[in-house]
Amino acid sequence: MQVDWTHIDGLAHEYGPSFYLVDLEQFKQNVQRFLAAFRRHYPHTNIGHSYKTNYLPPICTTAHELGAYAEVVSGMEYQLARGFGVPGSRIIFNGPIKLYDELETALLARALVNCDSLTELERIALIANSYPDRQFNIGLRCTFDAGREEPSRFGIDARNGDLEYAFGRMGEVRNCRIVGLHSHFSGPDRSLPAFEKRLDAMLELSQRFFVERPPEFIDVGGGFCGRIPPEIRGQLSYDPPSYEDYGETIGGLMAEAFPDGEGPELIVEPGIGIVADTMMLVSRVDHVKSVAQRNLAVCHASVYTVKPLPGALRLMEKMFLPLKVLPNPDLPEDDRAAGPVEVVGYTCMEIDRVFTAYSDSLGPGDYLVFKNMGAYTIEMTPPFIRMPPPVVGWDAERRQFYAIRRESSIEDLLRPYSRLKHPPINGPKLAPKPITAPDSYE
Repeated sequence: MQVDWTHIDGLAHEYGPSFYLVDLEQFKQNVQRFLAAFRRHYPHTNIGHSYKTNYLPPICTTAHELGAYAEVVSGMEYQLARGFGVPGSRIIFNGPIKLYDELETALLARALVNCDSLTELERIALIANSYPDRQFNIGLRCTFDAGREEPSRFGIDARNGDLEYAFGRMGEVRNCRIVGLHSHFSGPDRSLPAFEKRLDAMLELSQRFFVERPPEFIDVGGGFCGRIPPEIRGQLSYDPPSYEDYGETIGGLMAEAFPDGEGPELIVEPGIGIVADTMMLVSRVDHVKSVAQRNLAVCHASVYTVKPLPGALRLMEKMFLPLKVLPNPDLPEDDRAAGPVEVVGYTCMEIDRVFTAYSDSLGPGDYLVFKNMGAYTIEMTPPFIRMPPPVVGWDAERRQFYAIRRESSIEDLLRPYSRLKHPPINGPKLAPKPITAPDSYE
């Protein structure tokens, strides 16, 4: 998606000085390319779209139109998926805490529940015993030595006997079978060797516990690199794998393990790998100033709208984010702050440094376009000091922009509270400008 100052300024008059831009076509291409890279080596591969990473309705519905499962980690996300029209049989229910009624609802709808603990296993056994005429199939999330410095806290441990107990316990439940294995290890190591080690362990476990026939599925979880822009790639200490690299490595190992073509379904949950580059955050520079010989540009974004994850905040101190500046064409050069300029946000927190050292000049009315905003920003942006920014989409067929999520209001913030009266707050609104599609949107 190509943007210029005139069209962004028109959008700002319509939606406000800060908003997310969504490129659904890029998301669609990512899903198709990712899946094709795996199916080239192991045809029986499917994607589970990670709701926790991005649950914008157009993102989710596009994923499901392309055949992806809904991969959810809570009852809330499960309800979202059902609200988007996803049948229970196309939902993968992961996560460390699943309440009894959530499990019951999902199991009765034939969702694929991956059990995360022995406590959860007992809840599933109770549900199965309550419906003796129904057959239930579940998966187990397993954890093992994945070569990490700190072991994962999630899943059922394959090292201490818990996994053996889980299979034995489910063997006592007449109408519930374990039909597959799941694993997911989050962290900075997204390398090919890390996935090789993970899959080797899962294949060994499948041979140990599925003696008579292979499992129906092996779910290797997520933690994949996406399309990383050159600005970030050059700052990494490793060469991030491509979709094709992952497909050849993981799909190749599966094909080698099941050469007859009758192997289990391979499920992958790419998350960041397919959504990170599908969104941008646009923010207008409000003003510039000089403090203690530092040139500062104060903008309508913050560290909480650019990257709300704590790990990402620490990373921002060491790395430069992909940033494009659209200069205000009407601003005289004398009104601009000379580089290097530190871009800071609208909050009252000293840590609110959005970009540490922009090399060129910045001035009021410039627009900052932060790329790679598609992962976790929507879900984790808090109503801290300001409401979360609206979300704008581009309809390629109609060649027009449209609101995916409107700007939140004070009524939205106060609605959950009871017996609270509040005065109406009507802030100033800029006069809308006509928004026409640039020639580059073809």
